[in-house]
Amino acid sequence: MLNVLFRFRKLVFSRTAKDTSIILVGNSVASFLAIAFTILAARYLGPADWGTVAAVISFVIIVEAIGDLGLGSSLFRFVSADWSNNNKEKVSSTMSLIFLIRLATAIILFAVLIAGSAFFTKIIFKSDEPLLVVFGALSVFAYLLLEFQIVALQAKHSWVLASFFTAFTNLLRLFMVVALVFLDKVSVLSILAVFSGSPLVIFFVTLGWQRTSLRLPANWKLAAKNIIPFSGWLGVNRIAGSIIARLDVLLLLSFLGAYQTGIFAAAKQLAIGVPMIVGSMAVAIAPRLAILEKEALVLYFKKAVLLSVLITIGLGVGILLTPYIVQLFGPQYSSSTPVLQLLLLGYVPFVLSMPAVNLLIYSLGKPQVVAIISLVQLPVVYVSYLLIIPLFGLWGAAAINGVWQLSTMIFGYFFAMYYIRQK
Repeated sequence: MLNVLFRFRKLVFSRTAKDTSIILVGNSVASFLAIAFTILAARYLGPADWGTVAAVISFVIIVEAIGDLGLGSSLFRFVSADWSNNNKEKVSSTMSLIFLIRLATAIILFAVLIAGSAFFTKIIFKSDEPLLVVFGALSVFAYLLLEFQIVALQAKHSWVLASFFTAFTNLLRLFMVVALVFLDKVSVLSILAVFSGSPLVIFFVTLGWQRTSLRLPANWKLAAKNIIPFSGWLGVNRIAGSIIARLDVLLLLSFLGAYQTGIFAAAKQLAIGVPMIVGSMAVAIAPRLAILEKEALVLYFKKAVLLSVLITIGLGVGILLTPYIVQLFGPQYSSSTPVLQLLLLGYVPFVLSMPAVNLLIYSLGKPQVVAIISLVQLPVVYVSYLLIIPLFGLWGAAAINGVWQLSTMIFGYFFAMYYIRQK
């Protein structure tokens, strides 16, 4: 018993726990502000208009994942170790190369979306308003640049600063929505303008702390040979994962209309805190998983598993509180309560899968395994949505989300244990 208590105390006061706490506080604040933004926007727009906004946000997340190309995770893989070893010159050249690729990708995607705005609007959003895609294009451009800045700070262990900018983005967005409410200017387009404009403003603010050279490094070919194979697989994984995570909202819009989509999207946005919390833990452990080996790695992995179990306990408390939280949206969103509870329950295996997935990526060097899992899941989940949503509606979409997370956990631990035994 004493040995268990000693290990628990050591875990609580470990460096990982401290780093996770810093990121968790920042992401919790950011999550709270994001939820406040959702509540205000959804309450004043109504379920139908909020359903349209949520569909645009889902579209943005998918396209932003395409533009990421796995380069965000490459910053952890190739920058964290060099930063810890005080190899500032190599850090600078790696970050310059990644940022130039990111900037080029952001510009190309922005141009493609603007050029095809009328087409994308009709096909995806069933609307004649091209500004839906225009604001979506601006959001993709802004988030790709801002995400680089935040992840670069995290890779250099500037946890407080990275958390601050994450929270500040949502704080600015919330202030702007409050201003719209005060001026009685809340509409689909004004909310999307706020959503797309706030990350762009914060990106320029971050340049005061995190600047990256726009010159191509002399050894860029050698650096690219190391970065591209690793980031390529992670890019595939993130694209597939983002599509799976946002297919429900886009397909609900097609099958059930904007009103029902708004009901579901309200619940899903309230559950946003879960991936943010898990992301806090993943960000904290990624740099260490990239450098630890053998017995130290196994011990650290066990600590990460225990931390994920503790987070699931907090998730259970959240499920009990959902009826009170949904009330903040107003009576028209009352049917979001059971959907939110089912979504949160489905996030339990997602939380528990985090240590295994990050072990495969950063320590075992097997991003292709995670990518292949996502690629196999994508068509299965898509067909499941096509079959289940017409029969069970919102409940079916929430249930499939949980089954998807459960399969990720099972396959993640299976392959993690397999490759650990090989090592």
